[in-house]
Amino acid sequence: MAGYLQGEYVYDIFYEPMKVNYLRAIKNKIDDDYADARLVQHIAIWYLRGKEKLNDDQCLFRLMLAEDKSRWGEVVDFFVVLANKAQAEKEGGISEKTVKKILDFWQWTFDKESLVEEQLGAEYHSFLGNLAKLTKLLPELAESAAKLLSLSLPYIKRHAVDSFIEDLIKFEKKSELALVGKICITIFENKKQHTASMQVNIQSIVRRMDATNDPEIQKDAKKIRDICDEEGVVIKTS
Repeated sequence: MAGYLQGEYVYDIFYEPMKVNYLRAIKNKIDDDYADARLVQHIAIWYLRGKEKLNDDQCLFRLMLAEDKSRWGEVVDFFVVLANKAQAEKEGGISEKTVKKILDFWQWTFDKESLVEEQLGAEYHSFLGNLAKLTKLLPELAESAAKLLSLSLPYIKRHAVDSFIEDLIKFEKKSELALVGKICITIFENKKQHTASMQVNIQSIVRRMDATNDPEIQKDAKKIRDICDEEGVVIKTS
């Protein structure tokens, strides 16, 4: 099995014949970190291709997660790699179907919050923080996405905040900017985050918020400026 996992590609024709081997590898952790990481990626790929179903607790994907809590984070890390690839390549990135499957997984972890927290225990909060990295895949920022992020915001690691704020830049609609403002305020207040390294991105967001001419959105824009001012970071309005 370890030799098979070394291969670069995952072929659909091997899914059924190899299932028993995947199951054995899930139950008996492979004594090879690279091969075990590849096992997680293989099964995650089967999920993305529709072979594995989240609502089936006996499928390889669910069994893999239930067997070893570290694999939850490895799955998210793999999805983040795909998300970064999509962002970098755009035209040649991952398909819309794959993006939807990744976001479905995020939604499922939200819907099954109690189950996921029970399985992960002390590692649950770290897992939530990492999920926020999938923000770059969101096609829009709606209330449903904001609910997903509501669980993650308190647990985004400080070193990851810069890239998270950068991922918010693409949301330009008035309804999106209203949510972006609330998210930024929550992040800055919770993290006591130094905003200097994010000055350009924050300034871009605040200017767009001001341009909406919506009193509530502009009120939040002012609050963000005030937070930055307290840290000696000047956010210009024009």
